Amino acid sequence: MTTTEPARIRAVATLRSWIEDGTLVAGSCLPSERALASQLEVSKPSVHRALQVLERDGLISPAVGRTRTVYGSVGSSLLAQTVVVLSSHKKAKHHASTGFSDHVAEGAHAAVSDAGWHSMAFHPDRADASGVRALLAQRPVGVLIPETREASLDIATRLRDAGVPVVVNIDGPAWVGFDRVASDHAAGGARLVELLAARERRRLGTVWNKGAQRGWWHAPRMAGMSAAAAAAGLAPVQLAMVASASPKQDPWADDTDTAAYLEQYGRNYLGQIIELLSGPEPCDGLMVHTDTDAVAVAMACRLFGLEPGRDIDVLGYDYYLPDLPYSADARGLLQASVDRDTHGQGEALVAVLQRRLIEGGDPGFIQHVQPRLITLS
Repeated sequence: MTTTEPARIRAVATLRSWIEDGTLVAGSCLPSERALASQLEVSKPSVHRALQVLERDGLISPAVGRTRTVYGSVGSSLLAQTVVVLSSHKKAKHHASTGFSDHVAEGAHAAVSDAGWHSMAFHPDRADASGVRALLAQRPVGVLIPETREASLDIATRLRDAGVPVVVNIDGPAWVGFDRVASDHAAGGARLVELLAARERRRLGTVWNKGAQRGWWHAPRMAGMSAAAAAAGLAPVQLAMVASASPKQDPWADDTDTAAYLEQYGRNYLGQIIELLSGPEPCDGLMVHTDTDAVAVAMACRLFGLEPGRDIDVLGYDYYLPDLPYSADARGLLQASVDRDTHGQGEALVAVLQRRLIEGGDPGFIQHVQPRLITLS
């Protein structure tokens, strides 16, 4: 037996007893190795080896930076090694397009695994009071919210107020008190304007559904467009607010004539955007709040006699296009879209959680994820 082994064994036994009797509380951060060495009156190498044993036994987390988290006794350690992901998405509803929020949850689960934790899906709409109490009692590593639903804010508030780290994928006034990840919509709006300016489009407009205007992303995206237009020496971007124009039939139904559907969609929009397309200085570049409506706006331009990509450029957002049922009929209608990097948003949720565990402090940090411009034609 070497001279260091008794010290290591003594350190393991003492730390194990501190965890089991609650001296080291589940969910808390361990003191530094230097501090533990002083408390245990052993060397730092002995503490380091003791921590390796406790990690192997599932009592503490792997080191994140220089920080380790106490999992608790063996009976309660599983959830204490788990990051809970509030999500209602199912694999069967997976979308190829990266604009859909199921990619946020997928990115989060993958990054949780890469960090050495378990991940658990927790359906926010089916979470009763007992389920939330169980989370509070077992103290998961943290909770990630890739999508915000009506039930999410109440659950997130209860968990945060109880000291569980919570990171949400949204911005806006209701979520200011949480650590957040959000797509940089100001940057996305600016990149659309920069592309149109590079394509020598000089009179720009933007089309927004009245419902989408209420989203938190409207103001920053408009600000990004306006700043980029001013920087390029362009006139202010004209804004058209429109009502929903989608036809009544289901575009996903097997018996739907998608070409006819898209043409009707465009006709429904034409009357609402006619002022942008006519007059002494009509727009030669349009930015639409999302791909779903952008293809209809582009069809409206074609019906008006303006060919997209030649007479006028129409740009979308969210990069939903590959999943739209009329995507084949929309080929050539859009010149670009913006990919919000939803998978990267999921990864960022985990990065912000790790930051919170290492740095501590009050929640309220926000990390913006940069979008990518996708040119289509």
